[in-house]
Amino acid sequence: MPAFDTARAASAAGAAFVAGKVDAAVTWEPWLTKANERKGGHILVSTKDLPILPALPVFRTDVITNRPQDVKAFMRGVFAAMDYVKSNPDESYEIIAKGYNLSKQEVVDQIPTFHWMNYQDNLKYFSQSSDPSVYSLINKTGDLWLKLGLIKKSTNANSIVDDSLLKSLNK
Repeated sequence: MPAFDTARAASAAGAAFVAGKVDAAVTWEPWLTKANERKGGHILVSTKDLPILPALPVFRTDVITNRPQDVKAFMRGVFAAMDYVKSNPDESYEIIAKGYNLSKQEVVDQIPTFHWMNYQDNLKYFSQSSDPSVYSLINKTGDLWLKLGLIKKSTNANSIVDDSLLKSLNK
């Protein structure tokens, strides 16, 4: 079975909205800007302001159990890359553009639309008392999926979220 191409689907949704073929779409830049400029277009919610659709790495339990140092190294690498982008934007935008087959200007235009969660942001997001939090996102999503019949049993974030490796980084 071929993998779902999220980038192609999001671009197609944005293009369809801008063309007036659909009433609503979930997409990203540059389609968000184009949709907002379209007569009658309006962005309802953006992950820049509210991380409702965070990009989170997910590891299998056996990887976390058997290779915790690799998982920690991965997380340190992600946070170091974020720091590098912040400290070296011109070079970083060139690297990102090349990696995603975009022009540097497209990257420059899109970067402000993202909310990149640094180490402190992640600690807060993985706190049960924070709102939003990964716990509330998982529980609300599970409730919706249960209501829609997509799952048969309620989801409990406490049983699937493990923030111990994140907390052990002590950045």
